Amino acid sequence: MLAPNYRAVKWVIGSLFCTTAVFGIGLDLYRLLVSYRILPEALIDTIVQTSPSKEAISTFYLAELLHLSEDAKISYEDFSVEEAKEHLLEEPLFKEVFLEKRKPGTLYIDYMIRKPVALIADYENTAIDEEFYLFPLEPFFSPKKLPEIYLGLTEYPKRIEKKELDLAFRVIHVLQEKRPFQDLEIKKIDTANAYADSFGKREIVVVLRKGEHNHFLRLSTRNYEEALSHYFEMKEEIGQDKVIDLRIANIAYVEEVL
Repeated sequence: MLAPNYRAVKWVIGSLFCTTAVFGIGLDLYRLLVSYRILPEALIDTIVQTSPSKEAISTFYLAELLHLSEDAKISYEDFSVEEAKEHLLEEPLFKEVFLEKRKPGTLYIDYMIRKPVALIADYENTAIDEEFYLFPLEPFFSPKKLPEIYLGLTEYPKRIEKKELDLAFRVIHVLQEKRPFQDLEIKKIDTANAYADSFGKREIVVVLRKGEHNHFLRLSTRNYEEALSHYFEMKEEIGQDKVIDLRIANIAYVEEVL
């Protein structure tokens, strides 16, 4: 059995203590030199961004959101990744965010932005995604032909939880399934009065556009699927720019647009 080499063990332990002490002294010295401006402080001066989204956010906009402008740079050590992530997720445009600091002064940001599926006509420049979150369309997205949804909102929420919105998306889904041609555009779905207290006022208004002309459909909240099927059967016989009232089953009242 070999006897332990106590001198070698002492040498290793002593070396570790010396290395730790030297590192600690060196770190304290670096901080002291930085505080007296003898050495420059490491700053966040570069942003590298990635995103699976086709339409990405400008680096300048990200810098402004994180207060990393040229006039107000933040030190590498003081910059909080957790606080920055929380701040970005407060912006309605961002769905997911990952941040990481990389020496000497780089901030890496990977993010996913919300995808617009419709516009909320109650407000200007407002889109909504499939999870019903609201966010600005411009200048982050190129112009898109998206259906407008009008709900009669009185407040601007972060996320909409209303049965009128659920109904509007169900109508859009039915239209997308039933339309057999590509030249028909869903312009607007108005469900503001779909659940009005008065049954006589309840209706869904759908605006469909073909070329330069519109069809204004008035549908019942209860039998809108049947009414839309009826419309597609007769649409070629209806003139342009017409109001088609389909609220009564199997009956269509066609009027000129006033």
